[in-house]
Amino acid sequence: MRALSRFVVLYRVVQRAPEAQMPIDYRGTVKRPEGSLASPDVLQKAAALGLRFAGEYAYLGLMGWVPREGWVTEDGDVRVSARRQKGGLIEGAMSSYYLSTTFDDGSVILTWSKSPPPTASSECAESIGGSGDLTADLAKHRAAIERRLVATPDLRAIPALTVEDCVLLSTHYDRFVTSDAQLANIVKLRIVGWGGLATLLAAVVWSLVRRFVVHQQ
Repeated sequence: MRALSRFVVLYRVVQRAPEAQMPIDYRGTVKRPEGSLASPDVLQKAAALGLRFAGEYAYLGLMGWVPREGWVTEDGDVRVSARRQKGGLIEGAMSSYYLSTTFDDGSVILTWSKSPPPTASSECAESIGGSGDLTADLAKHRAAIERRLVATPDLRAIPALTVEDCVLLSTHYDRFVTSDAQLANIVKLRIVGWGGLATLLAAVVWSLVRRFVVHQQ
């Protein structure tokens, strides 16, 4: 299943954050480009917390590419993946954002915008339920990181600085960190869904071809 996920669990960069036109203004603060997909509350909290917009990326869903916005902390230890405010029924039911930290042993800490967390913790992933308040959830996530580093002093967080980093770390989690059961559900859902769409398309094409042939006769 892990090997098969290479073909069905796919991410891609949509847009990198543009360079700030004026790196520093008279107050000495950096002008940061802001995203536009996430809800206004998430965007405002991200800016207030000093998070930097890394860019937009997308994962391949059943009906095409689903966009996400990537935000990162100044040290890069925490990245925030925010879904678009207006999504379909399935996307709309998902967590509006999650915070993620990946360590150099391959393990991950995830803090979601809602409780209980959508995914269960596993041997390689600690999944934490949140409140929907990005400020509070970031503090909870930082506390979890600190506990982990105290327990394992030699552990280091892998910094996420660019939207390419967001793509690589999301891919790593989905393919290698998520539990066998969760990965099997992801892979099977995509294969069954895409297979059904392919079958429906083939049936429509065959029906049109038959009508054309009968009409020609």
